[in-house]
Amino acid sequence: MEKPKEQSGRASASRDSRELELKRLQFATFTEIGKAITSSRDLKEILSMVMEKISDLLQPKNWSLLLLDNETNELKFEIVVGAGSEKLKDLRLKVGEGVAGLSCPGRQQRPALFQEGR
Repeated sequence: MEKPKEQSGRASASRDSRELELKRLQFATFTEIGKAITSSRDLKEILSMVMEKISDLLQPKNWSLLLLDNETNELKFEIVVGAGSEKLKDLRLKVGEGVAGLSCPGRQQRPALFQEGR
């Protein structure tokens, strides 16, 4: 029978191994993002590559990227992936409207954290 210290040591080593693999994956993702940013002058292509890498890392079911239109002061869905994406492609939000509008940098000077978007 294993001693509690041995079991604890194995659990700790396994946790350390998972954390190390996550750090390796994060580093690889950021390296690929750096390459994407310097590989093209086309903003849409760069954003697509960056979002693909972030999606690989985080593996969300649904995600979107909104850009601020400085002329209208509205957020435009630039990239939309997942369920309901067709409904969002031409949608625009005012700064301050919805979770995305509330987290717009023009609205506040600090990062915003939202537990759940609906």
